[in-house]
Amino acid sequence: MSRTILLFAFGVSVVLLSGCGSELPTVQGTVTLDSEPVPNATVVFESPDKPMASAKTDENGEYDVITASKRGMAAGEYAVKISAYKTRDGGSESPLPILRTPKKYNSSKTSGLTARISEGANKDVNFELTSKK
Repeated sequence: MSRTILLFAFGVSVVLLSGCGSELPTVQGTVTLDSEPVPNATVVFESPDKPMASAKTDENGEYDVITASKRGMAAGEYAVKISAYKTRDGGSESPLPILRTPKKYNSSKTSGLTARISEGANKDVNFELTSKK
């Protein structure tokens, strides 16, 4: 019986310790539109077989990905969509949002943006958007 308890304790230890070192790859980059930083943009990474990941750009257009409240995301291939809005006064109590980024970037199906995320640090996953068609 003590051997069973010892094996059980060993098994639990292996499971617990194996999770301790498994950090997600980190992903950072910059979003620009016509070479200008895009502040407050939402960057979304989509994959059919991996959890969705997203980030919000700061005032310099820089972002750091978070997945399910954890820094980083699973390694792999992703389609990317980016959107940023500004508000205007529509004569009502709530401002109406206006898309600041070209509409094609608002969907991963039309954006043409992709990212290949590798294990470890991915520091320059930059997206250079253009307003020209």
